[in-house]
Amino acid sequence: MPEAMCEADMKKAKAKLVMTIDSSLYALIKNEITVLDVWNKLKQLFDDNGHQRKISLLRTLISIRLESSDSMTSYVSQVVETAQKLKGTDFEAYSVWAIRKYGVKP
Repeated sequence: MPEAMCEADMKKAKAKLVMTIDSSLYALIKNEITVLDVWNKLKQLFDDNGHQRKISLLRTLISIRLESSDSMTSYVSQVVETAQKLKGTDFEAYSVWAIRKYGVKP
């Protein structure tokens, strides 16, 4: 942030940033003092650190149903492909969960 930015400019920037976010998120940033603090808090909350990918893959895996698949081959392919992607994220509970749910060995 430029050092030449005066306090009035920083307040305007903070106000604009706060106005652009969903009102449900306001509680998460209301105690931040500067516009940089708000930005860093939002970055911390929404930066992709891999957790979202793990959650998405896990949801996909547990929602795969044989009844919804065109064939057994399609069902198994979806399960194996999604399970391999999940394993690739170093999902810690993958081994135990996959063995119990599908009989897949790590």
